[in-house]
Amino acid sequence: MIVGFLQNRFVQELKLLTEEEMLNLVSIAQSSPGPVAINTAALVGHHLAGWRGLLVAVLGTAIPPLVIIVIVQHIFTWLNTQPLCQAFFRGARVAVAAIVTNVVIGLSQSVYKQQGKIAVFLGAIAALIMLFYKGSSPYVLLGSALFSLCFKRGKEN
Repeated sequence: MIVGFLQNRFVQELKLLTEEEMLNLVSIAQSSPGPVAINTAALVGHHLAGWRGLLVAVLGTAIPPLVIIVIVQHIFTWLNTQPLCQAFFRGARVAVAAIVTNVVIGLSQSVYKQQGKIAVFLGAIAALIMLFYKGSSPYVLLGSALFSLCFKRGKEN
């Protein structure tokens, strides 16, 4: 979103960058570690105004969402202390559990139709392992991958 804004603003409206320069800066930003929006803003700011431009661009990109997140966090913290909101969230947990259960049943039926009983059985075993042993999901994932490799089913390419 920010990349489109920057492209529209600096290439088309202000004509401070060429299309090629903008594409180069976006390519560098996407290949750099960190958020693409901040990387792109930093590169454009540096390209246009040096280190001062970089600093202003990064602060201008990072501060507004940070302020919004802090405000929303304070509102949610306050709401969490309100009895009516607490009651709502307790009721919502029940609804979410019902929705998740419905999705699991639907997916299990789909897996059963496509893969058979053994896949549903293995899925249930994996779910029970993850339910009772914390931190087991990487092991379940690895075990499922190894099982699939050892006992391939279906058509070979």
